[in-house]
Amino acid sequence: MIYYFIFLFLTVRLHASIAEEGYHYLVFDLVTGGELFEDIVAREYYSEADARYVR
Repeated sequence: MIYYFIFLFLTVRLHASIAEEGYHYLVFDLVTGGELFEDIVAREYYSEADARYVR
């Protein structure tokens, strides 16, 4: 049970999803560090399967 609560606190949460013509905006918790952003820029694309296991 304790692992479940730890998982909840370590998960980035989606707070809002906004759709406009031609654009979708997702509002997540602020995550600092930069490593994920650098990896996304380097890869240019993440499949859903790849993003599921990002650590």
